[in-house]
Amino acid sequence: MKRYLIAAIAVLFALLSWYQPMTAAAEASAEAGLTRALASFAAARTLNGVISVAQGTEVAVHPVGVGVSLTVGEILDPVNDLVESLSSVLLAASVAFGIEKLLLSLGAGIWVSMLVTITAIAWAALFAMAKAPPWLTRLTLALLFVRFAIPVALIGSEAVFEHLSSASYAESQASIEGTSAELKSLTADTAPAETDTPPTGDDGTTASSGLTGWFSDLGDAAQRAKDGVVESVQGISAPTEALRAKFDSVKNLAEQSVRRMIDLMIIFVMQTIVTPILLLWLMYRLLVGASATFRQSA
Repeated sequence: MKRYLIAAIAVLFALLSWYQPMTAAAEASAEAGLTRALASFAAARTLNGVISVAQGTEVAVHPVGVGVSLTVGEILDPVNDLVESLSSVLLAASVAFGIEKLLLSLGAGIWVSMLVTITAIAWAALFAMAKAPPWLTRLTLALLFVRFAIPVALIGSEAVFEHLSSASYAESQASIEGTSAELKSLTADTAPAETDTPPTGDDGTTASSGLTGWFSDLGDAAQRAKDGVVESVQGISAPTEALRAKFDSVKNLAEQSVRRMIDLMIIFVMQTIVTPILLLWLMYRLLVGASATFRQSA
């Protein structure tokens, strides 16, 4: 009875090799992963361009001849290195998804399905009669692995992504895009601010206005000089505080983007390398165990 059950399972797999919804689901998974990888790659390259521009930007103010300047590139240089690493990972992930789509189209081809069907049915018939040769058993298992390995890896890795990483991916992607826009806005407004002391010269009055007018003009001139000094000091402190605030904003954006970029690298490495390899290894171990079981039943 056990022998006939195993033979029936082999026939079922032969029929599943023609099951198009499974192939369509695997292809949709590969296409979704490729789309995400390309979108993230574009966002990373955009951020890289914005940072490259910002690195050559000097944020400066020059009130009444007193210069205060800070270079944004001092903060963004390590971030730029990480962006380049992220771009490399995303490019490799895009290539991996493209290769998986190619392997899927090859494994789901009509000739592979036909070969799996013929081999599996022949093996099932011989196994039911206890006449299946070991080489045919190995060939059947190898063909089943070729036909179903890529669909299982693609569908399984996409399911793991949807359940564990989709929310983190959306947040990281939005953060990278937002960082690009905010950095572009911050570095766009870096024109030097200059505050000049108002003139304290004569207002055009003449000595003919008398002694009273002369004292009045002297008092007005002193008041104008006082106001000019106050405005000059404020002109130094206000731009400097704005400069510090802008510098802190760039620093906070850099720290936030570093964390999100690392999250993106982890997500794509998991989906294109770790999860597929783990699923393929599990499938391989199942087939090896099945082969041992078949030999004992023979």
